[in-house]
Parts: sequence; C-alpha cells; structure tokens
Amino acid sequence: MYQKFLMYGRKGVLAVEELADRIFTPQYNPFYYLGAIAIFFLWLLVVSGIYLFIFYEIGAPYNSIKYITEEQWYLGGIMRSVHRYAADGMIIATILHLIQVYFTDRYRHWRWIAWVSGIFLLAFIWLTGIIGYWMVWDERGQIIADLTAAFLDFFPIFGELLSLSFSRNNLITNLFFFVALFLHIMVPVLLFIFLWIHLIRVSHPVINPPRLIGIPIVGILLALSLLKPATSQLPADVGKIISKVGMIIPLRRA
Repeated sequence: MYQKFLMYGRKGVLAVEELADRIFTPQYNPFYYLGAIAIFFLWLLVVSGIYLFIFYEIGAPYNSIKYITEEQWYLGGIMRSVHRYAADGMIIATILHLIQVYFTDRYRHWRWIAWVSGIFLLAFIWLTGIIGYWMVWDERGQIIADLTAAFLDFFPIFGELLSLSFSRNNLITNLFFFVALFLHIMVPVLLFIFLWIHLIRVSHPVINPPRLIGIPIVGILLALSLLKPATSQLPADVGKIISKVGMIIPLRRA
C-alpha cells in the first residue's frame, strides 16, 4: 500500500514537472527551482521586514501597524502586503519542495542531513509566521495567540496554564510584544543557520532562481499588494472570545 502511494506520488510529481516544461520550457520551469524560489521569498521577507521594524512600536503594536498600512499606503502598506504574501509564498514553495524531494526519493543516504534540516526550516518558517500575527495584535492575532496558548497548555513546560495570560487585557503588557519581536527576529537567524546546513550537503545548490522567474514573482507580489492589500482586523480584546467559522465573530466572554 505504501509502495503504491510512493509510486503514484512520483508519477504525479513527474507529470506536473512535464506539464510545466511545456508551459515554461525546461530552462525556466519553476518546479526545478522550488528551493531557490523559497530562498528568494526569504530575501524579500528580510527587506520588507527591516522596513516594518523601523516603524513598529512595542508600546502601540496595533496602531503602529495601522499607521504603516494606512498613512504610508504608498510604501509602508505595500511593504506590509509584500511581507505577508512573501511569507505565504515561502511556505507554499517550501512545502512543494518537500513533496517533490520526498516522492523523487532524494532524501536518503548522504542527503539525509539536507532532508532533516529542511524539516526544521519548515518548522521555523511556521513558527515565525505565527509570531508575526501576534505582533499585529488584531482579532486574528488574538485567536492565533489563544490557540497557540491552548496547544502549549498540553505540555508541562510552564508552571501554570499559559492561556491564563490572555484572560485579561491588563496582562498583555509591552513585555509580551518585546518577546514576540525578539523571537520574530531570532527565529529567522536560526533559519539561516539551518539553511546553511541544508545547502552544504547539496552538491551544486541553486540558491537564486533565474531572473525570468524572480522578476515575475516580484511583479505578482506587487500586483497582489495593490489589488488586495494586507489589512488589520479590529483591535484585539481579550474580553471577547473570537471564534472563526467562515468569518470572525466576536462574542463577549462570560
């Protein structure tokens, strides 16, 4: 059963690559550069993240993001949107790269270090993305923080339930956002370390995609940023329970 799963998965991956060859030509087939595309998204995240960091205020996270988005829509708003969509793109490219490597059986023997480090890279990307939502501290950030705290409560790491830290607004202090900002910066540092480990075990790694792939990616991100810019929801209020079923519905905490 498992062998059939691998066989059909491999056939599916090769079929997609063959179709992309016909559309983009083998020289510019994006499925041959998924790892490089993920790294390209990472560089876009670094550039846009540095700009957002300049204007981010720990003491007023929601308002500072609102200022960047609305008062600086011509640049700050675009930077925020590029940061958001580049993060999504990096996750998609990384997952597709993982699937491709797995079904083409390129993770065994001397490649196992690259495979394991790649799994860690995906975990770090996921973690820093979650923290990024906290830093906006709107209703979306609140529900993600609540779910994260509820998940961590299953592990005997902390002395008391972490979810209690989000029970009252006065418990959400500047220290929380300082830690979030620190982690949002330090986790990518770990990401770069594991990226280096990932690449040194690959012979002739392709780090940058061709310009004819990179330029359209930037164009798509800019188009998305203008047509559907990233925006904040209502400010977080831990006096409300936020549930999401198709949309976010605020309910008063009993």
